Amino acid sequence: MPQKLDEAKADEKLLSMFLILIDSMKPNGEVTTSELKAKLNCSTQTVTRLFDKLSTVIGAYVEREKRGKEYVYRISRNLERVPLTADGLRQMELVRAIISQILPKNDQETIDKFLKDAKTNISKKQQSAYSKKGPLTAVGLAKGRIDYSKHQEVLTALETCIIQKHTCNITFQKYIFSEIKHFCFAPLALITFNESIYVQGWPVNEDGEPAPTKDHPLLMRVQRILEAVEQDRDAAKLHENYQAHSYSGKYGIMPVNKNDSFKVKLITSNEPVATYLIDRIFSDDQKITVDHVNKTLTLEFTASNIIELQSFIYSFGAKVKVIEPANIVDVVKEQVKKLVEMYEL
Repeated sequence: MPQKLDEAKADEKLLSMFLILIDSMKPNGEVTTSELKAKLNCSTQTVTRLFDKLSTVIGAYVEREKRGKEYVYRISRNLERVPLTADGLRQMELVRAIISQILPKNDQETIDKFLKDAKTNISKKQQSAYSKKGPLTAVGLAKGRIDYSKHQEVLTALETCIIQKHTCNITFQKYIFSEIKHFCFAPLALITFNESIYVQGWPVNEDGEPAPTKDHPLLMRVQRILEAVEQDRDAAKLHENYQAHSYSGKYGIMPVNKNDSFKVKLITSNEPVATYLIDRIFSDDQKITVDHVNKTLTLEFTASNIIELQSFIYSFGAKVKVIEPANIVDVVKEQVKKLVEMYEL
């Protein structure tokens, strides 16, 4: 029987055992008690003690399983190997800071815990590089932010249905005075826009294999969904060939017929507004013309949703003039008349 180990040799054996397990990390790689006894020149009891100590030190990274008359040992097959770097952590912290005003508190705490754990798992070299750069200062702000903590259950249900490709029962109220509606829905993706979270998906029939009841997906504001309850109905076919940004390339995210697009032309002489417009892309085919003599900026782009365009134009008040299309010009004029009447000017 092999001799008992003193403390120094025990630590060497512990390291040796770990290296043996690392060396066995191949598809279905594992080593038996007998193999470890032979390689470490020790008893079964010593192998057990070494594993218990190793498990205490590195936790779930090592596994032991009873196989017949003896145990087999291996590095956890569920271990995810992610190359973490100081720069990668900085980028994740930046994203966390920017989107913090959108995320529910529970999700914020989950990300914070992940970042904290990630910092302790990067290499010493990367930890040093991370420390040298100092703390990151970044804050995400929003005007009239939405507290999505109140909608955590709805978000969780939608996330689950998207991942599992299931349908759900939706209770939805579009506006505060609108009728409350109940229908079956197959969520496809969560989309963020203007500091709000939307869910895009198909309204579907109530029974049988899910099939769309409309000719285009719906886009709903998550905060207007009163309840979402997962159904055990497979909606995988509705996810096929789906693209979350089907309507990108034009101004407007609300789903409309792809042929219902129109050209828009705006002009402004207000310098802050001109600066705001020139810094952004409103459609893939947009054209910006700057007249430095008259100090005006003309923006031409393609839009796909009239309601969204109207809200966009109204946000600038008298600082932007609509040149085309003619029907939008008429809508703006009518809105101005109503404002004059409202304020008795």
